[in-house]
Amino acid sequence: MSSVGRGCQGAVLAVLLWLLLPAANAAPVAAQVRLLTPTPIYLGQQVTVEIELQVAGWFAGATEQPLFTLDDALVVRQPTFATNGFRRIDGRGWATQTWQRSFFPQREGNWQFPAQRFTLRIGGDDGEVQAVSVSSPPLQFSVTALPGPAPLPALTALPLVADQLQLEAQWPTAGGDYTVGSVVRQRIALRGSAVSNGLLPDLPALLQRQLPDAVTLYASELQRGDEWQGGDLQATVVWQLDYLLAAPGSYQLPGVELAYWQPQQRRWATVTAAPLALEVGTATVAQRRAPWLPTSAASWGWLLVALSTLLSAAAMFVRWRRQPARRAWRQLRRRLRRRLRSGASSAAGYQALNDYLRASGVADSASAWAAAQAPSLCQLVAALNSAVGAAAPLPPSLAWRHWRRPLQQWRTAQRRRRRRRGRVSLPPLNPHA
Repeated sequence: MSSVGRGCQGAVLAVLLWLLLPAANAAPVAAQVRLLTPTPIYLGQQVTVEIELQVAGWFAGATEQPLFTLDDALVVRQPTFATNGFRRIDGRGWATQTWQRSFFPQREGNWQFPAQRFTLRIGGDDGEVQAVSVSSPPLQFSVTALPGPAPLPALTALPLVADQLQLEAQWPTAGGDYTVGSVVRQRIALRGSAVSNGLLPDLPALLQRQLPDAVTLYASELQRGDEWQGGDLQATVVWQLDYLLAAPGSYQLPGVELAYWQPQQRRWATVTAAPLALEVGTATVAQRRAPWLPTSAASWGWLLVALSTLLSAAAMFVRWRRQPARRAWRQLRRRLRRRLRSGASSAAGYQALNDYLRASGVADSASAWAAAQAPSLCQLVAALNSAVGAAAPLPPSLAWRHWRRPLQQWRTAQRRRRRRRGRVSLPPLNPHA
């Protein structure tokens, strides 16, 4: 063999060793599957399969699991948590992670639970983290039909199977007077263990078929859901039923009676809710008033509430309309304080004073305002006019503190005039006295 051929074989061998080296150093992984549900397994029963992942190392990250589907079975929302553990096999420590899969078979016969593939992130003795995929082996089991006929007619496509079933029905207090147009309200809660809410019967539809023509049923669903507790699915459905009585007479609102199979005890069990018998009389004129219409006293109360709400809205609207004017007045006041500062431009201060007086409705100019006020104010305005004519800066004697008091006195006088204007003056009772 030539040296070139031997060189190619050596290169290929080196590449194969390089590819197999991670697999040789990777921690061993294994998967086991167990059937937790005791046999025999009945049609419609909750079946739970446990998958245990074993790693000769440690779990270094989240486990990626496939979407679980199964033909001819009701697959519910699976638990999102796993149980981690440790066991020693042949003198070697293995980290374990246990997952559960639950479903409800909808046909009898032989079944095969398919293999489930998981992707793990594991660490070994060398401290490196690697991604490894492992598949669980398939599992064979059989599903048996329920023995014998049910003691009651089936309310669902398949007979109901559950470890325990609870039926709670609440009627109104006995002894009530019912007339045409009255409504009788009932609350029914159906709870089951090791069963899904999708397999529970539709009780409103069952009761609707048993009602007389003079009674109309209005049903609403208040709650429906499943919850995992101790590895079993707990189902809950709550209805609110309103029976409208449309004609006088004697009626019996129907009760409920359900039969279900208990796989652990291997027997049939029943739950019941009692019916309600009542007498419906003819409604008087006062009773014909619709229940949502208020009485006379309630009408006056609602009228007062509406009136007070309207007045409050009007007051808020007036306050809202005044806010822009108040904001503009405050802005002019702040501008006037900045302009009437010692050493500032006297012309700018004079213009700011005129703008403020004109916007406040005091006067068209500072001279007209001073003429209607005290002589001391006339002297201030005259000194300001002189400073403007001489183009001189504003002296300290014309600063803001000298103008603040006259402006406050004018605003106080304005408020007093408004109060007097709002008062009503009445003539004397005896003008000749």
